[in-house]
Amino acid sequence: MECIDDMYVCVDGPEQGWFVASYACPVGELGERFVGYYKLYPRRPGCFCDAGEHAVGVTPHSFRTQQDAVAAARRAAAGEIAGLGPAGRAPAQSANATFRVAA
Repeated sequence: MECIDDMYVCVDGPEQGWFVASYACPVGELGERFVGYYKLYPRRPGCFCDAGEHAVGVTPHSFRTQQDAVAAARRAAAGEIAGLGPAGRAPAQSANATFRVAA
């Protein structure tokens, strides 16, 4: 896993052919809590913002640290991958993501 700068933008994988890009975003009036987000890619992305993701998801809860939010996003992505199966044989839409992006 690579953590890039203070934002804890992480790209890891492949896991069953999927690469996971995840990051934490501050929430709340003072940004004292963090929510984790992830994107699944069939090829290694250069960064979280790269286009071409298959699925996108967000953690349902906020966390005290960026590291905890990214770890939760990574766990959510692992559940997503388990439902999708190996990259290249995935359905056009994710079944488990909190919100979806068409392939």
